[in-house]
Amino acid sequence: MDGNALMSLRKKFGLTQNAMAAKMGLSRRAYFNSEVSGEEKINARHQLLAERVALSEAVSQGDPSLATPNVRQEAEALAKMLDDPKRT
Repeated sequence: MDGNALMSLRKKFGLTQNAMAAKMGLSRRAYFNSEVSGEEKINARHQLLAERVALSEAVSQGDPSLATPNVRQEAEALAKMLDDPKRT
C-alpha cells in the first residue's frame, strides 16, 4: 500500500487525517507523513494498522466493501471455517 492508497482509503471512510491517525493509534504527523509519501510504499506497520481500521469501518458501517481486498479474503476464509461444523 502506498500513500495514495492510504489517502483513498481514509476518504472512502469519510475520515479526516486526525480521525484516521487516532483510529490507527498514530500521531497526526506520523499519519500525515505516510499519506504524503504518494506512490512510495508505506511501512508495514502502518499498512497493518490501516487494514485493521478498514475492517473495523466495514463492520461498523455494515459495508464489507470497505475492507481491503486481502482482509476481505481472510475474513471470508475465517467465516467459512466458522460455518464448518467439523472445525468447531
